[in-house]
Amino acid sequence: MLRVVVLVTALLLAFARSQLPPASSSSSSSSSSSSSSSFLPPHAGGTACRYTYTAANRTTYTYDLSAMTHPLGMPDVYGYAASGDVFFVNVCGASSAGCGQDEAVCEEAKTYTMYGCGLLEYQQFSALEEDPTNGVVVHYNYGTACSNGVARQSYVHVVCDLSLNDMFGVVTNVTEESACVYHIYMRSHHACPSIYNPPPTPTPCSVANINTCNKQYWSCVTSTSTTEVCKCTNKYGACLQS
Repeated sequence: MLRVVVLVTALLLAFARSQLPPASSSSSSSSSSSSSSSFLPPHAGGTACRYTYTAANRTTYTYDLSAMTHPLGMPDVYGYAASGDVFFVNVCGASSAGCGQDEAVCEEAKTYTMYGCGLLEYQQFSALEEDPTNGVVVHYNYGTACSNGVARQSYVHVVCDLSLNDMFGVVTNVTEESACVYHIYMRSHHACPSIYNPPPTPTPCSVANINTCNKQYWSCVTSTSTTEVCKCTNKYGACLQS
């Protein structure tokens, strides 16, 4: 009887142990998960890929380039400089070309050497000053240092083109206008802004004129035999006499 009890107990312990995951498998799974997370770009999914510019006339232009961001591992859009170097871009995301996990722009030299040309962390937007309806510029800085010690940086000019249906845009030209400062020109329908024109600002009250009474911003409040007193009906002024 004792032997039977001992045998049953041993079988139960063996079964319980078989249900536990191996220690090495658990460690490997945790390490793999951590490694995968570390390669996610800081702005995954285009969460920081909207920009609003307000012009001097108070018109606002809102650009949303989030659809141009592709997941890390997918091929980048790319273009060639006159030197023959290839430039890879992931707007608002990390390049998959192999320059570093946080480089938004990556350069492959003719020698097959890879250089980072701007970190995603330092992404900045600006409108095309000559005409904000034409698109937006995305600036990336603090890439791999050049031979002169200056960090590489890139300006990605994304021009509005409603005729293009390409999801991630198309690179049309790459220039190096000064040492290690690259200008990458792209076209995309995502660079076409939504535009809001606010209502005009009411004209402030100025010199009182009896002929302006009862118009949009004025109303007669009192009158005498010799003087008509008009008051500005909005916040701009006090009672004025004609």
